[in-house]
Amino acid sequence: MRKEIADNDTSMSDPTSNPAATPAQYADLAKLEYAFNEIDAATTVYQHLLSRETYAKRSRLVRSIPNFWPLVFEQSPLDVDCFIQPSDSAVFASCLKSLHVERFEIPGNVTPPSRIDAEGKRACFGPEVEPRSVRIAFEFGENEWFEDTLLEKKFYYRYSRDAWEGRVSEPVRIRWKKGKDLSEGLTDAACALWEAEKKAGLLNFKGNNAPTSDAAQRKAQIKKDAEERQRKRETLPEYKSLVQRIENSSEGGLSFFAWFAFRGEHSFVSAEESAVAKKEEAEQRAKDSDDDEEEEDDDEGDEDKTSDAADDEDIVLKTEVFPQGDDLALALTEDIWPNALQYFIQAQDEEFDDEQLSSVEDEDMEDDEEEEEDVMDIGDELRGKQPNKKRKA
Repeated sequence: MRKEIADNDTSMSDPTSNPAATPAQYADLAKLEYAFNEIDAATTVYQHLLSRETYAKRSRLVRSIPNFWPLVFEQSPLDVDCFIQPSDSAVFASCLKSLHVERFEIPGNVTPPSRIDAEGKRACFGPEVEPRSVRIAFEFGENEWFEDTLLEKKFYYRYSRDAWEGRVSEPVRIRWKKGKDLSEGLTDAACALWEAEKKAGLLNFKGNNAPTSDAAQRKAQIKKDAEERQRKRETLPEYKSLVQRIENSSEGGLSFFAWFAFRGEHSFVSAEESAVAKKEEAEQRAKDSDDDEEEEDDDEGDEDKTSDAADDEDIVLKTEVFPQGDDLALALTEDIWPNALQYFIQAQDEEFDDEQLSSVEDEDMEDDEEEEEDVMDIGDELRGKQPNKKRKA
């Protein structure tokens, strides 16, 4: 019966028999998607407020447990473990004292909303609240690799004026001891380029250059600014030096510590530009248009923006030391940090199993030795010899 229905229902196999969604329906779907994203953000805020005291208590408790965090990283899942080289493991095992993750753009006095409307408006949140921004801090004891006892990296959730959003970061300098740089000079080179760009004014937001009223003009100006900035970057000796170091970096895998050099696809998006982009997005969302042709034109414009964003990504990736840096940050934030107790217990269970296995193997070896001694004693008796007293005892 089911087969007959499938054979006779051409709409199941022919997608063209169903009309596509109208531009108005696509607009409604976009509003719902935005609402779901805002619900996720509100949930993150609420969870953060509920759990921060518990996390603080856990941090105080695990400080008295030897090797807590090294054992946690020893049990880390593949999406973290794949970035940890044997030399990195040696650092963690030797001197890692603590890990701390903080959503630093959630003020302590913020109140999560009780509900979010269909367009995703967070009435209780101001523009200063961004729960997807995180600070990840590693505390180390004195060690043979670097002088620092605290290495922290901030990830800022930003919005660009070319319709991109995501996390960006600044490279963090590590004070490596002589001959101990696990990143092979990449962290120093990334920091040198960042400082050179800042000195040359390439990190400044040119808000007045891109008009807010005309979307096409704004898009053209943004692309022009990006191309001009890239031309200036390529003239910097620090740019050429970093590109060369990345090309010559070890094929065996980057050190975990090279992650501190991560910047992100749109690392030039400043807090100022992000604020302007969010404002423009809100204004655009508030507009209500029933003109189908305008909706189609907007869709074509979005495709162009995606293409431009892809071009910008290729430009940045030439000097991106750790392309999967955001993925690693997400895994540390949403897996290692909240599930640390589970990974520690898992490590203890494995250690107990290893001890049990070792004990069983020792007992088997003792049994084999006793059986061998018994056979030797029987042989001595058959040959009329006295058994070895040491063995007999």
